Amino acid sequence: MDIYDSFIKFHGEGIEISCRDGRVLKIKKQNDSISGIEDFVMVVPPYMFEYESFCKLRWRGRTLRELFTNEFRTRPIEEYQRLVDQGRLFVNNVPVCSLERLVLNGDNIKHRSLFIELPAGPDNIRILYESCAILVVFKPCGIPCHPQGRYNKLSLTKIIKSEYLSKTDICSTYIHPINRLDRVTSGLVILSKDSTTTKSLSSRVQFAQKYYLAMINGSTSDFISYISKHEIEGVSIKELSPIESHGITTHVIKCEIGLQTLKNREGESLITQIDTSTTGKYSLTYFFPLLSSSKINGSEWHNNQSNRYSILLCKPVTGRTHQIRAHLRHIGFPIVNDILYNDMSKKNGEGTSGFDLANSELSVSCEYNINDLNIGELLNIPLQKRYFAGGGAMTLDHSRCVASVEYSVEPPLGICLHSLLYILPPELPKGRYLIFKCELLPTWVTNNSEINVLEILKLWPHWHKLTLSELEFNPSNLL
Repeated sequence: MDIYDSFIKFHGEGIEISCRDGRVLKIKKQNDSISGIEDFVMVVPPYMFEYESFCKLRWRGRTLRELFTNEFRTRPIEEYQRLVDQGRLFVNNVPVCSLERLVLNGDNIKHRSLFIELPAGPDNIRILYESCAILVVFKPCGIPCHPQGRYNKLSLTKIIKSEYLSKTDICSTYIHPINRLDRVTSGLVILSKDSTTTKSLSSRVQFAQKYYLAMINGSTSDFISYISKHEIEGVSIKELSPIESHGITTHVIKCEIGLQTLKNREGESLITQIDTSTTGKYSLTYFFPLLSSSKINGSEWHNNQSNRYSILLCKPVTGRTHQIRAHLRHIGFPIVNDILYNDMSKKNGEGTSGFDLANSELSVSCEYNINDLNIGELLNIPLQKRYFAGGGAMTLDHSRCVASVEYSVEPPLGICLHSLLYILPPELPKGRYLIFKCELLPTWVTNNSEINVLEILKLWPHWHKLTLSELEFNPSNLL
């Protein structure tokens, strides 16, 4: 069956998917001065999970104690020592006798322990389009596209498999993201339902025209004026004619500079930096300032000295990790609420990653009946008062048969960056372009009466084309 002819567009509210076991809880803030944090999050009950890692290059020759102390900091070292004492920590399927054991090339490290996932954003996944081979969804900010780190059940693919595909007439629960968004980014995600479609669309998405919305501090005029007056390496600005701009912008900012992603930062999130040396990877992004507003959600933001905000339409030509985020930071206008790329946030001590559970100022609490949890095997070994497990800590009260869980919240749950539209080129020379768009906009846009992005986008030819219509498309056109 032709996947294009069988494509279905869902109208109205469409279908929403949520995590069946998830509970929405209100965040507790020890420090009332913390701003830009969602009030509610979703959590899942703790459960037993098999952790497995293969030796990385930087781990070679280090002891297990060093590895767990520096790389896996969400549990105190005492937790790993307890696993050793109980014969539950394995290397190459052999119980480990000491944390002083050296990690060698090819080693497989494994243990089955309690998993407490970090809380995720409270919004539901929504289906935008579906065919026999493709599923296109709105991914809310706050959940990763696939299981990673301290997220498993609260990941996009896991939720879709368990809460949607498993309840349909589809025999297979195969699902594979064609484009991946950062956990903190919302918007359009294209997923394939079989390996043939994965291969076909993956080759095409490399050459896709991609557009995002981003919000930055400062008015549109401030943004344009700053770039016009300052020489920023790799950055240029051009005024567009009415025909070129389609009436939705006045200027285009071009950022063309090398990037390097630092992936092996011990115990820290990966981060992308400007790198103009020969090791830097070529990257190119176009930014189109759309409009400004002085109020977001009826209140002022305080990420910077300015109290005005601009909405940018962003077009990353290359697909480097965190490319839009790194380029806007380089220009001097980081995305609102993006702690990782906002120097002011770092100066205020907000850090970048690997939240220390003992010192986290944001948390949510929940009580469960012990008998309702999938932790039976944990109860068959010597009990302890408190368990630390990735995204929080659990205390057992057997007199009440209650498990009290304190979940840590790792901010930000979301930044002001939204995947808006993808245009995939034809598979064959005379084939059709595929246009996927996400008309569901984030609250930092929709909750502001001064901003009507959808009205502005109606002037943009790519936006009002029918989803599967043939597109007369000139790749050299910026918009």
